[in-house]
Amino acid sequence: MIEMTSPSAKTTTATASSRQRTQRPLSLSLSRQRIQRFIAMLLILVGLWYFQTFSYLSNWRAEQHLKVDHFDRAENALDWSLFFRDRNPETYRLRARLNRKLGQYDLFSENLEQFAQLGGDPLQARREEILARASGGEAPALMEELVKMLKNQEGDADEVCSAFANGFLVGQEYNQAFVVIENWKQSYPEDPRPHYTNGRVQDYLQNDYVAEQEYRDALAKCESHYPSAFALGRLLLETQHPQEAIKFFSRCLAMKKNGAAKVEIGKCYRQLGETEKAREVLEEAMNLPIDELMASYLLIQEIPAGNPAAFELGSLELGAGNNEAALKFLNIAYEADPSNLDVRYARAIALRQSGATEAGSAELQAVNNARTALQKADKIIDGINPVHPYVEERLQVGELYLNNGSLKTAEFWLKSVLAYEPTSIRAHELLSELYTRKAKRDSLFLKEAEYHSKTANRLSAIQQNTTPTE
Repeated sequence: MIEMTSPSAKTTTATASSRQRTQRPLSLSLSRQRIQRFIAMLLILVGLWYFQTFSYLSNWRAEQHLKVDHFDRAENALDWSLFFRDRNPETYRLRARLNRKLGQYDLFSENLEQFAQLGGDPLQARREEILARASGGEAPALMEELVKMLKNQEGDADEVCSAFANGFLVGQEYNQAFVVIENWKQSYPEDPRPHYTNGRVQDYLQNDYVAEQEYRDALAKCESHYPSAFALGRLLLETQHPQEAIKFFSRCLAMKKNGAAKVEIGKCYRQLGETEKAREVLEEAMNLPIDELMASYLLIQEIPAGNPAAFELGSLELGAGNNEAALKFLNIAYEADPSNLDVRYARAIALRQSGATEAGSAELQAVNNARTALQKADKIIDGINPVHPYVEERLQVGELYLNNGSLKTAEFWLKSVLAYEPTSIRAHELLSELYTRKAKRDSLFLKEAEYHSKTANRLSAIQQNTTPTE
């Protein structure tokens, strides 16, 4: 039986066939366009990669981050730059600058050597070396270089000001530091760093009001200048304003490594009497790897000793009457920094309250003796005019702190001796002893200990050969 198809059905079928014939070429055309766009984009990316555009862009970003002390972001940008091109000399120059700012001078030297090996400009390498020497405390001896670099606009003038200002401060050349800082402020009115630098000086001189204003001025120019936010939070906490301090420490939580901010926020909650909140945030900091916790302080230009998270958590538990928990954390803090008198005192109290009365009492007596010795050091410091050498007095202060208190403070005073008298045998001997102690926890300090030991021996031999015999 033959089926009959109506004319309208035939027309519909024909139309459908026609649509299929026209849709297939259109679909193929769109696919070709997508493929062509993809190939074009791929060629552009390959071209950008070949001409090192990504590496240069990452370096530019790193340099901008360094100008506002965003050291973590600068480090990340430089990692990307190395990923895109691992033989870009500029990347290593910027890494050297970053490590100089973080005080990591061994890495600074390695980076600068790599910069030279990859064909970096020798003049740029020399400038970076001068800035490193200046910021390390040799600024007074490099005054001629400072004038030359500022006059000829060699390098970044703001970086020159930064390095020399910090160098003068290390050597306690305050008048020269203030001149450089003021010039820095006027030449770079949008830069937060001169305000922060001056704030640290005023902080040290206990001019709290001026220091606070400088930190606030720095944050007005860059609200994410983390070193200023942290320093202002610390100052507010010390002057009994923990609620406001939390606001500034919280800004630092935006950093990738923010353990330091967590420790300080925990201290704020503890001062406010909010024990549970304090314990929660301090435990977060305590659970971080110790290297990461220490790095978080370096990134905001603070150099803590020991394990601050363990000390704060131990102090919190001690105040709450949890003596066994307190002793556990305070033992960790003591192990990390046995010269810290605050740690030793809190641990001594915990020992006594945990039943180890004799050991706790003996430690309390030792702490009291050390504090008496440091009171003597404070009297000597009060009589030191920062614009004069006072080498013997500086040496005495350094030795008192080496034997009774903070190794960091001892290091500062002993290095200040060498800034005025590089051939001081006793200063080199004491620094060798200091770095030998530090090397027990970090072998990187062995080089420093060996250097000062050899220097002391060499200077002693020279003195014996040249001193007339009686």
